This record gives sequence, structure tokens and C-alpha cells, in this order.
Amino acid sequence: MIRLRRVAQGAMLAAMLVGVAMGAVADVRPARVSPAGAWAGQYHCAQGATALDLTITPAGRGRVRALFFFHALAGNPHVPPGCFTMAGRYDAAARSIALKPTIWLLRPAHFVWVGLRGTLGGAGGSMAGRIDGPGCTDFSLVRVDRTVSARVPAACRMERGAPTV
Repeated sequence: MIRLRRVAQGAMLAAMLVGVAMGAVADVRPARVSPAGAWAGQYHCAQGATALDLTITPAGRGRVRALFFFHALAGNPHVPPGCFTMAGRYDAAARSIALKPTIWLLRPAHFVWVGLRGTLGGAGGSMAGRIDGPGCTDFSLVRVDRTVSARVPAACRMERGAPTV
């Protein structure tokens, strides 16, 4: 009986230690992730839901550059393609990004450029936030491994992290 009680106490102690160890692992903050790379998804502005391909490159000391390429979605086929460059900052500790437009590369009539503010989620495979522009609300993107698509106009293609213009 005494031996059985000691075995039970030992098992309880082991379970408590495992629980403490698992709690310590759960409290470890995820590794810092970079927003650099290709992203695809959509955003919402006055023209309706619009496809967005965002390519981000590091520019040193928390600065980033990006190419914002927008185009039609199947559910909103009348959005013309367009693109512009962006510049901004990425805060690795907060996993937040803020980008402002810099240069139009392909501007459709009656379109204005927009900025964005967002946060990387989870393991860095998603990004979501707000679009800064008239009649705009939100965006959501996922990280993609993509090469230049045939649908991308030449003015909006990237080579070595910069537009081909």
C-alpha cells in the first residue's frame, strides 16, 4: 500500500513537471519573421473587392519597399490592372508593417493610390490590416511562392527586388 502511494505521488510529480515544462514552452514568443517576399490576397475599396499581389523587399534598418499590384477578381471583373511602388517600415517586435505609396508604374483612369497598415499573423504566413484610402477598409494576404505571372503587365513585373522599369 505504501509502495503504491509512493508510485502515485511520483506519477503526480512527473505530471506536474511535464505541465510546467509545457507551460514554459507555450510562453516562448515565436521567432521574429520578415515580411519580405510575395503575398497574394485581396482588399476592399470603392471599386469593390480587388485582387492584390504585394511584393516586399527589405531596405535596411526596419525599412521596406514594396510593389502593390492590383487587378480584377472573378467576382469583380471590371477592375483594371495597376501598380505602384511603396516604402515604409516594419516593426519586427510588433510584427507590424506600414507602407505609403511612392511612384505610379501603371495607373488606370480614376484610380488613386492607397497606403496600408497591417500585422503578420501566426508563423508569418498571413498578413491583414487596414487600407488607407478613400472608401477603403481592409486587406488580407497570404504568403505565396510565386514567379512572374503572365497576367502581370510588364510595368509591374519585378526583377531582383525592383520593378523592371
